[in-house]
Amino acid sequence: MGRASSIQRLDPRIREAVDAAIREGRATIADIVDLVHGMGGHASKSAVHRYRVSVEAQMEHYRQAQALARVWVEQIPDQGDVAQLTRQVLSVLAFRAAGDMGEGEVIEGKEVAWLARALKDIAASAKQDVDTRRALRAEIEAEQQARLATVAKARSLDAATLAAVREALYGA
Repeated sequence: MGRASSIQRLDPRIREAVDAAIREGRATIADIVDLVHGMGGHASKSAVHRYRVSVEAQMEHYRQAQALARVWVEQIPDQGDVAQLTRQVLSVLAFRAAGDMGEGEVIEGKEVAWLARALKDIAASAKQDVDTRRALRAEIEAEQQARLATVAKARSLDAATLAAVREALYGA
């Protein structure tokens, strides 16, 4: 691995200003060199050009990864925490895939489709698990409500007392 460029070795506040100028896209190479010199740093036009090309390539990879992640994420319906985690995993994988494409590695469409399908199946399984747990909780609560009504009737509890007990147990 080669050494860091002269721009990368600049003071962090100067490098941040250079990065901002590149992101805005309005500054010329000469403008950026003047900016560096004006902030007390040193940079040649060729160093700024090489750095700018590198940063712009990274920004393009990032844009491609975002677009790829957006396509993948649209395949996963919103189903809570697991779906959100799945979306994050897809986003990371999309970013890596886009980065790998820039390095000459080709990501097969079948692999991407298989991965998206697998993650969609995981999310669907998690949703089914959540739905099953909710149904079980509702069933248990219904049984408890019935028992509570039976006990209240057997003990001759008034409606206000029964309501207070329900509020304490169920919040409703």
